[in-house]
Amino acid sequence: IDQNPLNNCRNNLRITTNSINSTNARARLESKTGIRGVYFRAARPGISKDSWICEWSIEGKRHTKSFSCDKYGENEAFELAKKFREDKLKEMKI
Repeated sequence: IDQNPLNNCRNNLRITTNSINSTNARARLESKTGIRGVYFRAARPGISKDSWICEWSIEGKRHTKSFSCDKYGENEAFELAKKFREDKLKEMKI
């Protein structure tokens, strides 16, 4: 038995847009990171190097920031992408 059941009474809910509401969704099952908006992009010859990407949306417009594995190392690039996304969500007050 769950000790803290959700209380979806009207006075506990907030009015929000579909865009903001979707940021609260779980990561997709096929996600390798388990974190929404953070993913690995393999090198593309002549275009980019291996990078961890974080992405977020503001008023329907998608924004991305990449962290190069060459510059930071794979683990550090992943941590930077994860932290950057968390910071963006806090900034957006989501």
